[in-house]
Amino acid sequence: MQEVFTFVSPEVLWLVVGLILGAAEILVGTFYLLVAAVACLLAAAAAWAELSAAWQLSAFAAAMIVGGLLVRRLKLAGESAEHEADALQNADVGQRVNVQKWESDGSALVDYRGAQWRAVTESGEPSKAGIHEIVRVDGSRLVVRAVNP
Repeated sequence: MQEVFTFVSPEVLWLVVGLILGAAEILVGTFYLLVAAVACLLAAAAAWAELSAAWQLSAFAAAMIVGGLLVRRLKLAGESAEHEADALQNADVGQRVNVQKWESDGSALVDYRGAQWRAVTESGEPSKAGIHEIVRVDGSRLVVRAVNP
């Protein structure tokens, strides 16, 4: 690698590329560029140890693979935690309520968990009276859909 870049040492080249990638990571925020920056630092260490260009690239590639897998694993764990948090916050989803009658504005008052709630359908159009399933909670409103008998 030194033959190609006679005006700059491989260590400096790897460090400069790593710093550029690290700075770009600040703008992007995905952590993948951070992995690439750390991989460049490892390749710079290999160059400092006077290893060949093949070893430098191998160190870079190995760090990219391991780091990429770690970031992916952390992101999947974060998504799983978000899903669990959504499930806890949306414990009402799937519960059933009985709509006695729909008002002219497309809403209904329903008894749910010992209180009266305003309910609306997903489409916003009133449905038939009867059993409805909660789809989501919007503030103090239940969004429901009719349950087919």
